[in-house]
Amino acid sequence: MAKPEAKSAGFGEDDLTRASGWDALLDDVFGLNVRGFRTMWASLFNPARVFEAARDPGWQDRYTPAIRLVFVIFALTEFLQFLLSGEGTPIWQTVVETVSSFEGDLYGREVDAVAREVLLAYSALYSIAFFVLHIPMSLFVGTWGKGVSMPVRSRLYFATLVPGTLIGLALVIGQNTISTEINQTSSLIFMALIILAYAGTIFRGLAPRISVGGRLWRAGVMGLLMIAVTAIAEFIGLLAAHIYVLGTPPGG
Repeated sequence: MAKPEAKSAGFGEDDLTRASGWDALLDDVFGLNVRGFRTMWASLFNPARVFEAARDPGWQDRYTPAIRLVFVIFALTEFLQFLLSGEGTPIWQTVVETVSSFEGDLYGREVDAVAREVLLAYSALYSIAFFVLHIPMSLFVGTWGKGVSMPVRSRLYFATLVPGTLIGLALVIGQNTISTEINQTSSLIFMALIILAYAGTIFRGLAPRISVGGRLWRAGVMGLLMIAVTAIAEFIGLLAAHIYVLGTPPGG
């Protein structure tokens, strides 16, 4: 008599959504499956699990690769920023002021129309600058402890970026619902929250492997480094967008 087939070792005991097929169905419908939401949840509330999974080639068969998740969140953020950026948001005001002070030829275009073109170009160029700067940084930053290979460094680095990108997404949504005066203050508050998110993720994520003192300085240094790289990418994207749009005639 033939023995029943053994249960596949690929499924965790609590991974009922995947075992039942719902994970695949949700992936078909929404494009971001249950594993992705699980990864975001763990990154926010239990980053040590994600950090340990990053050291496993298959992410323990439970979590979405961090760089893919950051890319999805970032792409959604930039798309919403372009759609929602209007009068009153800090980035809109910055662009309008720059365009208004431009002494060159706008080729017959209105300031608001040019500002919208700049924001569209910025959405693409900032995304490119963000990953062009963060990817090499992720490979060479060695704050994760001894004996960590370059691929694992990159995984840990992008796992740290996940909470910050989620806060950035919330910032884009929130800026469209509050007044101009509050917007100026809220941007500083959100920046502080993003730094704390980076630092807090590293402090908690490295808890199983590194002492409290070692985690404190690593969290502080990496929080400031990551926000600095992001700010530089934002500046490069905005500058490149202005140069491209203001220097290009319609249809050029």
